[in-house]
Amino acid sequence: MHTSDLRRWKTLVERWETLGEAVDDAYLYHGTAQARLPNIKRIGLEPAKKSRWSRDPFIGNHSLGKIHFADSFDSAVFYAREASRTRPAILRVPRQAITDLQPDPKEEAGAYYTERPVSPEQIEVWTGKAWRRLSSG
Repeated sequence: MHTSDLRRWKTLVERWETLGEAVDDAYLYHGTAQARLPNIKRIGLEPAKKSRWSRDPFIGNHSLGKIHFADSFDSAVFYAREASRTRPAILRVPRQAITDLQPDPKEEAGAYYTERPVSPEQIEVWTGKAWRRLSSG
């Protein structure tokens, strides 16, 4: 990561650490790379067809066929940092939009997954200042 990217990342992390009321129990959070946002905006979140966790084969194999969520913003930030060596993005989806939500038995409490796609209309992205509908621009 370049020095300028590290500074931007640090600024985003500082904003995340002071989120306060932007975190809402009615939502689940998902960490990903910003580079994936155009595709997610177009087709939504889809269950993993291949592992994106080359540094941890256990997590990679466990993620196949699933979309993972956390019930805390901080956990999504952690996974975004671990999964992405580029600029991260934090997404949120209303809990009620995920009809087959299941607790993840291989993770700590607060980790969930679905095996069904999530449409882009259900997804919001954290801009560093506010949540914005992914499908709105």
